[in-house]
Amino acid sequence: MRPFAAAIATLCAVVVLLGSGCAYTKLETRCAPGYEQAQYEKVMVWVDIADGILRLDAERRFVRELTGKGAQAVTYNDLFFPEKQYTPEEFNSTLRANSVGATLHVVATSTTTEGTYIPGSAYTSGSVNPVTGSYDSSTSFFGGFTVETPTGYFTARLYDAQTGDVAWVGYAETDGDLGSDYKTLLRSLADKASGDLVDGGVVKATPKQ
Repeated sequence: MRPFAAAIATLCAVVVLLGSGCAYTKLETRCAPGYEQAQYEKVMVWVDIADGILRLDAERRFVRELTGKGAQAVTYNDLFFPEKQYTPEEFNSTLRANSVGATLHVVATSTTTEGTYIPGSAYTSGSVNPVTGSYDSSTSFFGGFTVETPTGYFTARLYDAQTGDVAWVGYAETDGDLGSDYKTLLRSLADKASGDLVDGGVVKATPKQ
């Protein structure tokens, strides 16, 4: 492949990756004894991060994935005002009033980024002016910059609303590609964890009619 063609191919590959925004989640889960087939009929999702926009997006993604699999789910924001501090009594009373059987609490334990350097290259092209006989040329530059890929580590715990016991826990490592961000990581986590909860029988799925 000629240098110019190789440079264009590299640049196009980077552009595609930057626009893809994909992530992959590796999830390790454990279910507490006695809760293996808890079949919780309704779950409240609480993604405990500071950024309100990211929190809402992640909670809604969890709810979308859970309900898409036939489960019942609501976000923390559906039941509680996010800027108010609730007593344990108020919190539990609200859960009971809304028939919530379990609370899925998600926290980020750490995040990292890894830089990938895209090597620079130059291509010079030119031609001879048929009138003057002079040689005209131009040089184009590609690459020579660093792109970052994020990784997030999360812990998700499902609490029984009546006993307060941890019924299920998941430890996740989510790796993003060159076009992903923190929102991408949270969405990948939501997809993976929701599938494990429903497929494992911890959260009940109602067959679609």
